[in-house]
Formats: sequence, C-alpha cells, structure tokens
Amino acid sequence: MGVENGWSQWTGIYGSAIGANPPNWTGSPTNPPPAPTSSQNISITSGTAVDPCTPGASLGSPAIPVVCPGSGNASIQLGVQQTSGGVAERITFPLTVTANDTNFIYSYALVFYDPGSSHAYKEKPYAEFMILDANGDTVPCSYNYFVHQSGDLSFYQTNNSCQGGTSTFYKPWTSSGVSLTPYVGQTLTVVVTNGDCAHGGHFGHSYWDFSCGPNVSKFCSGTAVTLCAPVDTFSTTSYQWYNNGIASVADTFNCISTTPQNLDTLSLHVLSAPGCSFFIQYVMVDSCLTSIQQSNLSGSEISIYPNPASSYLQIDFIKTSSGVADVAIYNILGEEMMYARIYANSKNTIDVSKFSDGIYFLKLKTKTEEVTKKIVVSH
Repeated sequence: MGVENGWSQWTGIYGSAIGANPPNWTGSPTNPPPAPTSSQNISITSGTAVDPCTPGASLGSPAIPVVCPGSGNASIQLGVQQTSGGVAERITFPLTVTANDTNFIYSYALVFYDPGSSHAYKEKPYAEFMILDANGDTVPCSYNYFVHQSGDLSFYQTNNSCQGGTSTFYKPWTSSGVSLTPYVGQTLTVVVTNGDCAHGGHFGHSYWDFSCGPNVSKFCSGTAVTLCAPVDTFSTTSYQWYNNGIASVADTFNCISTTPQNLDTLSLHVLSAPGCSFFIQYVMVDSCLTSIQQSNLSGSEISIYPNPASSYLQIDFIKTSSGVADVAIYNILGEEMMYARIYANSKNTIDVSKFSDGIYFLKLKTKTEEVTKKIVVSH
C-alpha cells in the first residue's frame, strides 16, 4: 500500500465541502488520483522537508516531516498547505488481506485551522479514516474522525508564521491500527478523506502512510536504546511490550528501554478501546556489524544475507559441501511461502521481492541437519 513505487491501486477524487459533510464529490475516482491544483491536492511526498506550520510555537514542539519517519521514502499528502477553499479530497485502496496484512497499521499527521465555537463539530476542518468490507459495512475498530477541539492535548499550536496564527493546530505523526485477522482472503476498501471547513474559510491538510509489516530500527550491539511507539497516548487504554514474544513486565507505556540483540523483535500491544487492539512491531538491526553473521550447518559455514532483505536473499556455502539442500520460507502463521532445492556447494539467490513486508522464517535442510533463521523483508 505504500507509495514508494507510485500510486499502484490507489484512486482519488476531489469534491466540495461547502455546506456538506460528507462532501459533494465531482465525477468518479480515478487511478492515478487527479493532479494537484492550486486549491486541491492529492500527492506523493518525498525528501526531508517538514510542514511549514511546524515545529510549533512552544519550545520542544515536534515537527511534521512530510514523509512518515521509519516508513520508507514516500508518504501521501491530502489538501493544500495553508489554503482554505471549502474543498475535500478522498483516496481509496482495495486491500486483499493476506496472512501478512492482519496487523494493519496506518500513520497520520494533521494540520487544522480551527474556527472554534463559530462552527459546529461537523463543520470544522477534518480528516476521516475507515475500512469497508465487501458489503460496504465499516470494519470494526477501523473508523476514526479527526477534528481539533479546544483542550485536546494531543494537538500542538503551530508556529507564528502559519496561516490562522494561534487558531491553527497540528497533530504530529501518530500511528493506529486495526486487526484484520477475520478478513484473510477478502478484499476490503481503505478510505481516507480530508476536508476544509463547511463555510470555506478554514483549511485542513493531512499526511498518511500505511504498513502491515514491522518497522526496522537500527542500533549498535551492546548499546541501551529507548524506543517509543508514536501512538496517541491521550486516547489509548493500555500498552504491553513484548521482547521476542515474552512480556516485559516493567514496560506498560508506549516506550521501552532495553539492550537488544541483532534481529530481536520488540512488539507493543496497544488496546485502543474496549475490544480494539493492534500491535506495532520493531525488528532491531545491528547497523554496526562489520561482517556477515554465519551459521554452522553440519560442519559447513553458510551465510544468509542481507537481513533485512528487500529484493533477494543470498545463501552462500563458504566451505565446500556436497549434495543439495532444501530451502523453505514460512510466514509468521507457519504457512509455506516458497520452496526451492539448491546446490550445497555454490552461491544461491532467493527472490523475496514479491513478499509483503514482515517477519519470516527460513528453514535450510541438508541430508544430516537443518537450521531455521528469522529473516525480515522490508521494501
């Protein structure tokens, strides 16, 4: 679903928010989405820029990078920065749920010029997220309607140069999630809407990114790290961290302090509302390793790299062996994703370019022994 390689199956449509919520849409959704105009915008962001309304006026206020941190090289922007026009934008994506998509994560950042009490709740600038099933019904726990309300501590006041001055507020990159386990094999529709106010004088724009696999977090072996998941701490009910599947008793907030090992998996279980929960996962990658880790297999040294992999895995038998080896890769549900028989005395390449981002297990078996290695695919 990410847009690193373009719009893929995303569709988009423009509409009017004047006196209308939901908006009045113009025409039909198109793929790719309609080109940006001076007043409406659906676009792919890239680079290191930050939203011009951020960081905020208060010391220590965070910025909004136009690309979601840790989520690749591109994100999606809806709405024109600091431009009011009573307009709306919507994007949709047909998501066929696989075993690797059951923990659906979406990230968002919001900027709203708040008209205050002069506008009703549904007349203010807003953003909306939902997932619909094949019948058009909302998937449980997926609906979110975002608007700034006085006293909402999850928003920051923008900087003094932003249009709207002290009436403009922003929410930095925040992640939420939906469990799609009951929908494996079904095609759902992800729907994201961004709208100005219903009277045309106050703008709203937002940024979006999506994933179903783990985040890759880099560290140096032996170094203590503190990892904080960017969740909404003002609305979440409870948290529980897991290190390689084992609950960390002391870590029940959105941050964890630990000294990880290479390829450790840190998972935060977030209970966002009664009956609604999701996981945010991080695979810890030691970026200070100076050589490829090797495994002993029946007296023969092998190397499996790179890990994480984006396109291909290389399996090298460094010491001469003989015969063949069976290679299978399984997803986290134990389902076999691929199988191959390779020669145990040569370099071998395994194509993982079609795999979804996530954690997998590679099993390598010879006549006398077998080894299983956790691998990460991150495009």
